[in-house]
Amino acid sequence: MNTLEQASRLVATGDERRALQILHETVDATADPELLREIHALAENAHESSHGLHRIEWERLMLETEN
Repeated sequence: MNTLEQASRLVATGDERRALQILHETVDATADPELLREIHALAENAHESSHGLHRIEWERLMLETEN
């Protein structure tokens, strides 16, 4: 399972903290523009359904992956 699949499953099960951790680590380790676009899209979707402090972290991740 790749990073995006793993993060998507974590979001679906409500483990946003772990999903965010994995995605932030991936962003720090890659320069692949396609992967960054996919992470951005996942962050946008997760932000829509998120509540509380995780919304701020999703926003931060979206900013980090903007083109």
